[in-house]
Amino acid sequence: VPTIDEAMRIGFNLAKQKVFSKEKPLVVVLSEGEHGVEGSWTTSNGGVFENTLDITCSNISFIGQGKDKTTVRGGFGVLNKKNVTVKSLTLTNPNGYGLRVEGEEASVEMMDVSVKGCKNSGLSIYSGASVKATQCEFSENGSCGVFVTGGLKGIFTDCTIHHNGMNGVRAYEEGTLVELRGEQ
Repeated sequence: VPTIDEAMRIGFNLAKQKVFSKEKPLVVVLSEGEHGVEGSWTTSNGGVFENTLDITCSNISFIGQGKDKTTVRGGFGVLNKKNVTVKSLTLTNPNGYGLRVEGEEASVEMMDVSVKGCKNSGLSIYSGASVKATQCEFSENGSCGVFVTGGLKGIFTDCTIHHNGMNGVRAYEEGTLVELRGEQ
């Protein structure tokens, strides 16, 4: 399909016709090059973010050709969707967040992803969501590299978080857990 927005629309329709699972997700393979996000995403409290892809179904994977080969110019918004995977790409959003995850049902796994050059936080996790990031980089974002709040769980293994505007990692509110792990 010609755009990442169109891929999400098709994915949403496929998810209505077929059951995808964590073990057998709907897979969106992104080619080398730059992929611009044109749509917008609405948060749980009504905030609207332009150039942010609304992840409209659970059990979906976005896989690039490598963080030095595939760039998504725009962000991803996940509201109460489970088993969302982002792998082998760079997210950059000069107009907003790189990846914003909200809701008790939300779970995202990131592998070999660079989130950089975002106006706001590179990764924001709210309201009980969980994110697991492995070998990811969060850098040069306007606010925080990683922002975590609302009793959620974030696990970061062999990740680098550097050169962000305000904080590398900002975590607060009772019940919020951030684990930093790794040998690298």
